[in-house]
Amino acid sequence: MNEIKSELVGLGADLGEVALDSVLQDGLLKDLPVIGTAVSLCKIGGTIRDRLFMRDVASFIQNTKGIPAEKTGLFLARIDSEPEMKGRLQESIVRYVANCDDHAKIEVLARLFRALVCRVISQDTFLRLCFATRTIYSDDLLAIVRPDLPTDHQAIQNCAHAGLSFYRDIDRTNPLNRGIRTPLWHFTQLGKEYLKAMATEA
Repeated sequence: MNEIKSELVGLGADLGEVALDSVLQDGLLKDLPVIGTAVSLCKIGGTIRDRLFMRDVASFIQNTKGIPAEKTGLFLARIDSEPEMKGRLQESIVRYVANCDDHAKIEVLARLFRALVCRVISQDTFLRLCFATRTIYSDDLLAIVRPDLPTDHQAIQNCAHAGLSFYRDIDRTNPLNRGIRTPLWHFTQLGKEYLKAMATEA
């Protein structure tokens, strides 16, 4: 058991601390102090959970690189003007990354963050989508962005509990609706915001 634990700790170091040190210096999140503080505490702790968290932070930062400097500057100026919202944003990023149950969701969170920085979505929408991401199976999150996905696909249905989709039946008793074939499953406004955010290219 100790050997397995040792190997996992080593894995966490290889994938987390080393990578994190190399990307944190020139990443956008270096300007969000709470991120650095959380990482420093994890380095002190050194548990498997801490190292996996550092790995996920490293992955998150890697997936947010490449945003134009102009957009980054405008974003930082915007949140600096609202300290309370900035604090909430920083804490939320740490919480959602730390509590991710699937590494694939880290990329989703990073793409949502890119959309926030690029002003494709608002901060409120970003936080709502982060919460939804936490409750949805990662394969479904990745599947619903496919443009060729059938409107009755199980993945779309599975996102209803998180507020991204809904079911709307057609009143067949209304003569005007006879012969009409329309999708029964639809994306909510939040679901549409998710699709838009995931399609964002910086």
